[in-house]
Amino acid sequence: KGHTHSRVIYRRQSGDISALEYDTAFSQLFDHDENADITDCDCVMLPAGEYYEINGDLVSMELRMVLQLVCYENREVTYVSDAYSCGCEYELNTDEKSVTADRETVIKTQSIQLSYELPEKSSNICVSGACTGKLTMSGNAVNVPVVINAIGDGGDMGAFSFRVRGNAEFEDISCESLSACIDSINCAIIASNAQFDVTVKLKGNCDISDNIKAVISINVNTEVTKNISPSVIIARAESGDIWDIAKKYGIKQSDLEQLQGDRRVYMIRK
Repeated sequence: KGHTHSRVIYRRQSGDISALEYDTAFSQLFDHDENADITDCDCVMLPAGEYYEINGDLVSMELRMVLQLVCYENREVTYVSDAYSCGCEYELNTDEKSVTADRETVIKTQSIQLSYELPEKSSNICVSGACTGKLTMSGNAVNVPVVINAIGDGGDMGAFSFRVRGNAEFEDISCESLSACIDSINCAIIASNAQFDVTVKLKGNCDISDNIKAVISINVNTEVTKNISPSVIIARAESGDIWDIAKKYGIKQSDLEQLQGDRRVYMIRK
């Protein structure tokens, strides 16, 4: 849902140039993939065409728009905190690392003043259109070209059209996917000049960083004693290693000898 703000410039039968402004609300539904996980979205509307016709005292207009829907997924940061393998506890050596944790939309505005020297006897100015050009970047500075098309009333000379160009400069910008548009424009005749006050809106996406502990190396720290718990264990003993078997499986040597006497194959019940 949204609305459009339109300005119609027309000439009266008396020859005077006038402007009419009005707002039009609109609503449009779009289908998306049912499997899409849309958690955070941003919509940008761009005018693609205007069509109008005059029917008596009425003006019929048709607006065609291009909608760009950008969706962002929430980003979660996870990392390993400990590890065990092959009966050993591993010591994880970590270091602070900067990672992208989330993304936000940043909007900045910049006001500029432009002027145009008018012919004599100019009495009225109407802005017929204003737009931004291709953005250029130099380091962290962004330059946004601005173009204003206007129509003036030159008295005996009749109506005339002219164009004014300028630039809006934005500093300390570290965003991606930048876009710009004209947010507002005002015009006044001061002395023999047309003075334009233009507000330019710059929009971009900035990554939000977070510091986490990242694993940089792994060392074997402590050997963990195995806790073996099957019901029956068969152990083959060599001469003199009965004590080692008893220690390994956590039982008394006398109990082990009592199970199988002097035999070298032992069945240990647990």
